[in-house]
Amino acid sequence: MSEDELENQILGIKNDLTKIEEGAERKELYIKNKLYKEYSPQFNEIESVLQVE
Repeated sequence: MSEDELENQILGIKNDLTKIEEGAERKELYIKNKLYKEYSPQFNEIESVLQVE
């Protein structure tokens, strides 16, 4: 395998890793947003109860 072919393979792998990382970041944001939407009313209720005490 030539040096150019190896460099192209390395670039391809780096691009794949970048896509995987970006996908993971989007998934993490999606999960955080979903959890926030689902649980923020409960946290707000708990906070208001704690502030009263």
